Amino acid sequence: MQASRELGILERGAGVVAGLQSLYTKLSDFRDRIEGDGDCKAGSCPATPSGLSSQITEAETILRACHALLDDIAGKF
Repeated sequence: MQASRELGILERGAGVVAGLQSLYTKLSDFRDRIEGDGDCKAGSCPATPSGLSSQITEAETILRACHALLDDIAGKF
């Protein structure tokens, strides 16, 4: 049996970016449902950046967008 290879830092960074993109999409869809916009939006996420610095920048941008969406959702209640 071969030991599992540990993910490298770039792979882990790419996973964080992809996870945040997924979270943003879910929050956006939830906000749209609250607002009564039942149409599905065919938005595709941009490709995950390849360098660690660009991955961190992308993750920070998406995290700020998630916070803004949550603030918008919370303001509706």
